[in-house]
Amino acid sequence: MNNPAPEAASIPPACCMCHTTGPAVTVVGAIERASGPGWSVFACPNCASAVQQLLQVPSRPR
Repeated sequence: MNNPAPEAASIPPACCMCHTTGPAVTVVGAIERASGPGWSVFACPNCASAVQQLLQVPSRPR
């Protein structure tokens, strides 16, 4: 028997640093990819500034 996957809207976003969920968790950035879809980065108000700083750090050259 196949159980359908839950709707994406029913899964609450969680902070990427402390894993808190709730209505205050918001999108603070996005990770873009050259191939395939990117994704949104969520953070709670307490972690938002630290996450935004991490997202602004340039990647190391390869």
